Amino acid sequence: MRYFACWVYFSSLLWKMINGSFWQPDFGIESLKENVAYILYEDPAGKLAFLYRFFLEHPLLTNTGAKLIFLLEGFFIVGFFTKKWDKVLFVLIFLIHGLLCFFADVVFIELCVLAFLFIPAAGWARLQTWVSSLKRGSSA
Repeated sequence: MRYFACWVYFSSLLWKMINGSFWQPDFGIESLKENVAYILYEDPAGKLAFLYRFFLEHPLLTNTGAKLIFLLEGFFIVGFFTKKWDKVLFVLIFLIHGLLCFFADVVFIELCVLAFLFIPAAGWARLQTWVSSLKRGSSA
């Protein structure tokens, strides 16, 4: 499953490269316009609309951020060769989906389930010990 998750993220970069969105210089700003137009229309005075207007007024920042997300997805190729970077990949999943949740209005929690695949066996053992100690403490 871990390799499948690495393939999902890395193939996302490949898909964007093959179909041209990686090479489109204004992909980030165009994607933002399409995904948050309804927020700007329904609540133009809201705090979220203020943030989105900032990113719409600074397209270089928005487009650079989109390219950064693409490269972070491509970084998952290291998962095929080593497990040393699993902690980084674990964090990257939350970073990527946090940014996508904000900029592309996608569901955050459902996609972050893949992060569990990058927790090493020792981490699961520590979690099991911690949960067991909680159960013993609550029954006493």
